[in-house]
Amino acid sequence: MRPVGTVTVLLALLLAACLRGGMEDDEAARLLRESVGSTSFTVYHPVVRGARQDMRAAPDIAGFLITEGFGDAVVAEQGIPMPQEYSATELGLLRETATVVSEYLQLNPTGTEFVVFLDYVLGSSASAQCVHVYIFTADGRIAYARAFNQRSESFRTESPATTPECTAFAIGRLRDHLTSGE
Repeated sequence: MRPVGTVTVLLALLLAACLRGGMEDDEAARLLRESVGSTSFTVYHPVVRGARQDMRAAPDIAGFLITEGFGDAVVAEQGIPMPQEYSATELGLLRETATVVSEYLQLNPTGTEFVVFLDYVLGSSASAQCVHVYIFTADGRIAYARAFNQRSESFRTESPATTPECTAFAIGRLRDHLTSGE
C-alpha cells in the first residue's frame, strides 16, 4: 500500500470542504437563512457547458422561488459573460465560476438581495457530469455553493442528463437548502 502524501490529503480535504460549502461566507449564509420568505432574488440563466443554453431555466427557477414562498424573484435581463475555456477539474471550475460571478455582481448591481446562479457540465454520456448551485448576496459574497456529481447520492439517484433535467435537479437542491438549510 502506498502512503498518502500530505499534499494529497490537504487537496482531498479542500475539495470536500468546497463541495460542502467551504467557499461560503458565514455572514452571507446567515443572512440568507434569516431572510428566506421575505427576500428577493435575481435568477440568471445557467451556464451550460457542452450544450446550448436553455432559456426556460431562469423563468422556471424564479417561478419556483415565488410559488414556494421563498421570496420575490426576477429573471436577469442579460447573462453573466463566462470565459470559453474553463478548468478541467471540478474544484477549479467551481472556484473559477464563483469568482467570475462574484466579480460581475460587484460591478453590476441587481436591485435584489440575492442572486441564484447555476452551472452545468454536460458530456457525451447519458448523464450530466456535474451541476453547481450557487446563491450569492447582491454584492457577490457566496451564501450557498454546492457541487453535485457522481459522488453525490442525489445526483446518482436522479441522474440528470439534459439541461431541463439539470434545472429540475437544481431546483430540488435549492428547495432542500431553503427549507432545511441542507
